[in-house]
Amino acid sequence: MALNAQGVETGEGLFLRGVTATGTVDVKGAKIGGQVVCTGATFDGQGAMALNAQAMRVDALVWRDVRVTGGTVALLAARVGDLVDDGHWPTEADTLNLDGFVYVRIIGDAAPVSAEGRRVWLEAGSVWKGKFRPQPYTQLARVLREMGHAGEARTVACWREERLLDQRRREIQGAPRSKADVAHGGIWRGFWARLIGFWSFVLRIVAGYGFKPWRAAFCLAALWAIAAGLAGLVWREGSFAPNSDVILTSAGWEAALAVDCFPAETAAPDCIHNPAGDWSNDPARGMDWDSFSALGYGIDLVVPVLDLGQTAAWAPSKDRGPGGWWLWWGRWVLQGTGWLVLLIFVAAVTGIMQRERE
Repeated sequence: MALNAQGVETGEGLFLRGVTATGTVDVKGAKIGGQVVCTGATFDGQGAMALNAQAMRVDALVWRDVRVTGGTVALLAARVGDLVDDGHWPTEADTLNLDGFVYVRIIGDAAPVSAEGRRVWLEAGSVWKGKFRPQPYTQLARVLREMGHAGEARTVACWREERLLDQRRREIQGAPRSKADVAHGGIWRGFWARLIGFWSFVLRIVAGYGFKPWRAAFCLAALWAIAAGLAGLVWREGSFAPNSDVILTSAGWEAALAVDCFPAETAAPDCIHNPAGDWSNDPARGMDWDSFSALGYGIDLVVPVLDLGQTAAWAPSKDRGPGGWWLWWGRWVLQGTGWLVLLIFVAAVTGIMQRERE
């Protein structure tokens, strides 16, 4: 034991500047009115606790230029006012425990106040004996937000949700198998684990687990570009037709199909590859029908709350060409994905996704 100050109560500070402590520095449950200063210190717990500060209460913890050559640092349930550090903490597995560590603010010129600058510290201090503890992420997100670093706080909160879902996936994969699961070769457990992994990916990309809802706009824009690009290709391929029973049975449309290049084996040499385009530009037949727009069709397809009339006016044919086949089946996927993105966006902006997290 290098220092036994367990449960001590004092209005003065504890100064460990430049010390080399061989054995455990134990301040578990101590109530220190001033600072605990560890600047330039070296801790060697010799395979046990290097610093045991569990449930410690102190006005400020100064941790700069500290070396931990052996053992662990436990700040389990410790409460400090100011955290003054340089970001250098033990990072090996089970060498740092930050579960329940509460601090009011982070100060000091060398103290990282960015999410990325604290990432290694969080990852090391939030996993103990293979079990993830989310509290260190929640605490840092709260402090960064109160310090005015809202964007960094959202990033930390996103990491927490990703780690929680990943932990859940691992628990499912490693859980003891039920008789039914064993009988089916673990199929159901593997299915749920993959489903959780996929759902985690979707939430991260679409809305940053609810903390970055504007990402949904980029997702919708990407879906729009895909739908519009595919619609444009299908239109040029000639695989669109008016979406109306009346039009499809009209003499004008039947005349357009009469000179169609599909099917190829019966097509005339001067056939028309895009009867819909020819028909819609003919003043005597379809000029007054809604003009086709690939951009309009794409946004009509993927944004459920908009109705530009394109999907009501035009429909792809799955039998005229490969592009039409892909769009005919793919439109259901695009529409469903658009609904999913929109619902996640609404859940994010209304706070439903974050309500039980903070």
